Amino acid sequence: MSSTIEAAARKLVENAKDGMYTDEHILKLIKAVQECDEDPDGKKALYRAAAKDQYQSDGDLEIDDDTVVSLSEDGGAYVQCWKWIPQPEDD
Repeated sequence: MSSTIEAAARKLVENAKDGMYTDEHILKLIKAVQECDEDPDGKKALYRAAAKDQYQSDGDLEIDDDTVVSLSEDGGAYVQCWKWIPQPEDD
């Protein structure tokens, strides 16, 4: 779902540069965000909690309380996270 949000946002920004964005572009972005946030059966919340329990404790990975969760039709889900990458050493 985040790719839908990103695509809608990029289209809005692209058209805004030319002064040509419309209410339609804004409504597509709003709809994408609303769909991303929908969790009527609480599954996304369960996956967020499981991801935090399993992976966040080591400090290298952080998961936001409202992070994007993409449910799979086959079971399971992708949970968006932040992965710590240290600054590369100078050569």
